[in-house]
Amino acid sequence: MRSYLKKQPPTKRETNGGMPPARQHTLARAIAMALLAGSALPVVSFAEQPDLIVTGVTTADVSTDLQNLQVSGNVQVTINNIGSADADSTLITLFEDINLNGLFDDSVDNTLGSLTTPTGLAANAEQAVDLPISGKVTFRDSPINAMVDSDQSIGEAKEDNNINSSASMCEFEPDIGSFEPVIKWEWTGSSVLPQHNQVMSAPVVAPLEDTNNDGKINQLDTPSVIFHTFRGGNYKSDGVLRAVSGKDGHELWTVSDSAYRTYPAGSIAVADIDNDGIVEIVAPKTGAGLIAFEHTGEFKWKSSVNMSVGWGGAAIADLDADGSPEIVVGNTALNADGSLLWQGNGFRGDNGVGPLSIVADINLDGKPEVIAGATAYSNTGQRLWQNDSVGDGFVAIGNFNDDEFPEIAIVSAGRVFLLNHSGEIIWGPISIPGGGGGAPTIADMDGDGKLEIGIAGGSRYVVFKADGKVLWTAVTVDSSSHRTGSSVFDFDGDGQTEVVYADQYYLRVYSGVDGTVVFETPNTSGTTYELPVIVDVDNDSHADIVVCNNNYAFRGSTGIRAYQDKHNTWLNTRKIWNQHTYHVTNINDDGTVPAVEQNSWQVHNTYRLNLQPDSDLSLTAAPDLTASQLQFYPGESVNFSVRIGNGGIAASPETLVSFYNGNPKDGGALIGSITVDSIEPSTYKDVMLEELKGLPKGNMELYAFVDANEQVPECNETNNIVSKTISICRVFGKVVEKFGEPIEGVTIKTGGTTAVTDATGYWEITGLPENNYTLTANKDGYSFD
Repeated sequence: MRSYLKKQPPTKRETNGGMPPARQHTLARAIAMALLAGSALPVVSFAEQPDLIVTGVTTADVSTDLQNLQVSGNVQVTINNIGSADADSTLITLFEDINLNGLFDDSVDNTLGSLTTPTGLAANAEQAVDLPISGKVTFRDSPINAMVDSDQSIGEAKEDNNINSSASMCEFEPDIGSFEPVIKWEWTGSSVLPQHNQVMSAPVVAPLEDTNNDGKINQLDTPSVIFHTFRGGNYKSDGVLRAVSGKDGHELWTVSDSAYRTYPAGSIAVADIDNDGIVEIVAPKTGAGLIAFEHTGEFKWKSSVNMSVGWGGAAIADLDADGSPEIVVGNTALNADGSLLWQGNGFRGDNGVGPLSIVADINLDGKPEVIAGATAYSNTGQRLWQNDSVGDGFVAIGNFNDDEFPEIAIVSAGRVFLLNHSGEIIWGPISIPGGGGGAPTIADMDGDGKLEIGIAGGSRYVVFKADGKVLWTAVTVDSSSHRTGSSVFDFDGDGQTEVVYADQYYLRVYSGVDGTVVFETPNTSGTTYELPVIVDVDNDSHADIVVCNNNYAFRGSTGIRAYQDKHNTWLNTRKIWNQHTYHVTNINDDGTVPAVEQNSWQVHNTYRLNLQPDSDLSLTAAPDLTASQLQFYPGESVNFSVRIGNGGIAASPETLVSFYNGNPKDGGALIGSITVDSIEPSTYKDVMLEELKGLPKGNMELYAFVDANEQVPECNETNNIVSKTISICRVFGKVVEKFGEPIEGVTIKTGGTTAVTDATGYWEITGLPENNYTLTANKDGYSFD
């Protein structure tokens, strides 16, 4: 078997003008020796070579039989010679990548055509070639790959960039400039402890169940939303922990045992703290201290010390890089089992009603520090510095200048400061317009390449520039706590972020550039430290907004709401948000804690916002769901099946497949629907709707439609439907003795289906396609003519 390489991203060799490292070293040595000897520099030359690449594979002129999947027509392949020498005529091969390894394996992959170009190709020239295609593909619009120089007869400067695919440009178009969130789902209460329906703390999102049935619980599963609820206006005790599915908000579990009540205004954290591969849940408990639960809601432990937590919460990190995470609350660190590790003697990261300290290696000594207000502790609890003129408060970090160290933004008693990594004031105090001040969010909000700090005060949302000047303010109402948080995300990929914030009355989204309100909807809350969470909550590769609400103080709704874009075209983001002090690098996609965390300011330089997943794909990479091979399986009950493929470059989410009697676009009647799981690119799944009875007899125009409600943004929306004419017949009769007496209990077989006569001798078989049938009848003691 021969294997040929696919196109790869640029390597270090490429970035040095295509010169191999060994050849660079030889040339450098020769130059150095010539200079030392005082002689002329050596003359070095390299052979010029062609370099053939495929820049386009167009299948507009390809026809596919949607039942037998035979293809015919022409594929246009565009090739370029980006090398320094002319290329001879070359062989181009079309194939389907059966083993999905990105290579052309001629004995494994499905070869669909080949052609030798009639002429060679000059250096820096382009050529479009029409190749006839024939054969059978695995599903409709399966990606067609083209390989130039597929027999490797041409010596090229590079041999790993000869393949491209018809799917390579499969992208969706986000609605830039349009911002239309709609409710995806909402949880408003439960039959379990129904009076506990108020939510007034930030929800967290992480995987809790094996939704794809692969035996693991990780980032490939649809995440869950974890929150706690309270009854009436009692947000200081008797909290009930709950989890719901991120897909549709249905309840997964509720901790109903009154022995394990939480502090419902406190901030929850989730992470895999015991290295079992699945996250645990750590929440402030009623009274003081922390309480931990398994991912199933089962009680795990209560902390050995009852530190004051209030509205605050834990930051989970591996302080000593031993692979076992620690849990930090204020100036206290706990082991993974809830026992005390150390307790500091300085500030706690508290701005009035509970601590939100953070963990970061601010002095770049290779060991993380705990920053709590204007105090920094070592990973063993030693106080490294404390700035008493600043005091206690909420913190966030980012790199605001050109050195390698982070700066620390602190919100303290209605003022904001920026400190260096040693605790010295860079600027501040600056009063927050409207007073108060919640936890700061750090991001480049206006797209100018410089960081800003977003802070929610009592009557204004304020964005400060890197030098402490105000960029913009927006009027808000938070006279209750005046300590809420916010988040930031670039939803449409236009390079400018949106700020998401909820006050006492409204959920609002602001333009990060100037604070213009781009969306507003009622969302009531008495407010504590909560903030909206930006996350892919339902595993559909598009960002969502998850926000809490309550009505004990102001008339409105209760519970949790998830919002998506009206057309579901927001960009992708991660499927996890694990704690109030979330900053991307603090948690792995599967909920495990990195033993050595990457410094957030050196990777993405943000705090309290989510990013697009780390991927080689474009931010607008899309699936392409297709429908073909519609099958009819007759019998006493009828089954239908259809092959759903993904001809795009991104995995599809769970998607609805619907079957209709007649064209649904012309009012066809729905027969039934079934959900197909996520489909990876270049693969397919056969979906069957089973045990159908009572279908109308006679001819039927059967249709199968994937994503009929257009919830999945695709690069091609025209290939989601397939149809087939079928005929459903009814065969019936009566079995009688010679003199006309009916015979009961006779077994009749025809068309692979069985019926038994009733007391009148009558039998009937339905669901058979139109055809001629032979009947057999059988009963002990009888012979039949």
